[in-house]
Amino acid sequence: MNSLKLHARTPDGWLYRHPLSAARRAEEDNTLAERARDLRAAFPLADGKSIEALTSICSLMSVPGGTTLILEGEQPEAVYIVMTGQFGAFRAAGRGQDMLDRFGAGDVIGDVGFFTGEAHTVGVRALRNSEVLRISKADLHAAAARCHGVLLAVCSGAVQRLQRGQAASAKLPKCHTFCFVPADDATDIRPVVQKIAACLEAFGTVVIVASKQKSERTSAWFSDIEKHSDFVLLQADGDPTAWTRFCVRQSDRVVLVANGDAEPGPVRMDVPHTTPLALMLLWQDAIVPGKTTGWLAAVHPSRHFHIRSFADIERASRLIAERGLGLVLSGGGAKALAHIGVIHALREHDIQIDAVGGTSVGAIVSAVCALEWNLATTVRALAMAFNRRKFSDFAVPWTALYSERAFVRTLGHCFGTMTIEDAPIPLFCVSTNITEGVSAVHRTGPLVTWLRATTAVPGICPPILEGNAVYVDGGVLNNMPIEGIHGFGVASVIAVDVGSSERDARSAGETGLPGILDLLWRVGTIGSDTAANPIRDGRDVLLKPAVGDIGIFDWNAHEKVIAAGHQAALDHLDEIKAALGRNR
Repeated sequence: MNSLKLHARTPDGWLYRHPLSAARRAEEDNTLAERARDLRAAFPLADGKSIEALTSICSLMSVPGGTTLILEGEQPEAVYIVMTGQFGAFRAAGRGQDMLDRFGAGDVIGDVGFFTGEAHTVGVRALRNSEVLRISKADLHAAAARCHGVLLAVCSGAVQRLQRGQAASAKLPKCHTFCFVPADDATDIRPVVQKIAACLEAFGTVVIVASKQKSERTSAWFSDIEKHSDFVLLQADGDPTAWTRFCVRQSDRVVLVANGDAEPGPVRMDVPHTTPLALMLLWQDAIVPGKTTGWLAAVHPSRHFHIRSFADIERASRLIAERGLGLVLSGGGAKALAHIGVIHALREHDIQIDAVGGTSVGAIVSAVCALEWNLATTVRALAMAFNRRKFSDFAVPWTALYSERAFVRTLGHCFGTMTIEDAPIPLFCVSTNITEGVSAVHRTGPLVTWLRATTAVPGICPPILEGNAVYVDGGVLNNMPIEGIHGFGVASVIAVDVGSSERDARSAGETGLPGILDLLWRVGTIGSDTAANPIRDGRDVLLKPAVGDIGIFDWNAHEKVIAAGHQAALDHLDEIKAALGRNR
């Protein structure tokens, strides 16, 4: 192989190659075979000669966490294939420091700019200790002169990745290494980690590494473990020991494990801001209302999980590994009761819902589902409170036709002082912030408050004033809020849309003027007609129950509507199972 050239800006010693001593010749042969395998995965259209040529010119590089691999604005000098670890794409400080993208094992970095000749528009740096294969521009041109298929293979790989991105067919996330940290000395994380490992075996090979295994192990040993395992679970100490600090630096995600009944406290070690932090709360029996809020305020995690049983561990494992199934439910008045039938059908076929959310009445059904209550009984009771015959207390039409006092009393009776974060199944709901003119996604906060907001149809129900902002029905801007569920760790989404059936019926030739309540509802949600459809081919499933002949306020037709939702799920059952199969 050609000698590796270090950039002048690169600190001496942060890149290395394995030496080719005689004693390691057999090991190097195995290494070359592994590199050829990784190159085939990165460039699937390359032929045998092209892979052999690429293998001969690539160099293995070790990149410590926090080190810049590519500078924004510099000219492309090489293509990188990620072997282990994680990289993030960032823009310069003047334009913000939000991470634009993540790259994990198997991803290619820098290939597009390499061929366009344009300067890199983003910078890329290692989020943790990582390894890449580097192919320099000069070496690639020399190899292409000898083997004409080399450039075609690399170019076709870049085009394929661009096409996948434009089609919104997102790849499975590249999170493989997880660090589990006890919140205090009284928390024994070993049984939890072992059960999570057992659950993750459904998706691949799993290795647990504890502090007692670190003795006399080199960084190369940990790298090999990661290369040959689909998931690595690092079991850290309770105190910020050297081993714990190593685990945090080496992880794609840190999971803090705490007893929910304990007094909330901050994380006892520094976690890089680019490393996602999750909170796992262990409960002896039931979730104690209000305790979760304190933990979230103390830890500031990006997501949290409630653990009461092995079923909860299974759900948390899928979400931690970004393999979960999400359910998103649209608004639609009485039509939204079809969501009950969809959920019943999924449960009948043992399809587990890992996260759920929605807007308007879809948010209410989501809340009942997330709390694991009896769907039919609870939602029907709330539907009766929605029934316009129950609106006996007309309001002076200053902000709305009805004061909705009866409905608010029913919500309070059902949900009390519960918060969104108390739900065993991760939950969100969406309202419309008309003060700022944007959709608002609520993953925390008083459940009654945000359910009132997401069902406050403009002109029919009064808006909600919260924190100097006015909130109304989430369907005003986005009646199918799929984007709200992706932060929970889902890989596939079942989206149930009943709101569009009203527009479908009108376009099919429905005649006559709508009543005042129907008219206000249609006007209030017309903005959602222009919302983009984020359904991803092959990964998500869109259900449209046949409820076009049901009125928005026809709550007495609940049995027919529920049956329509049940049938819609059954009709797409094979498609749903196929989407789940792609997550493995």
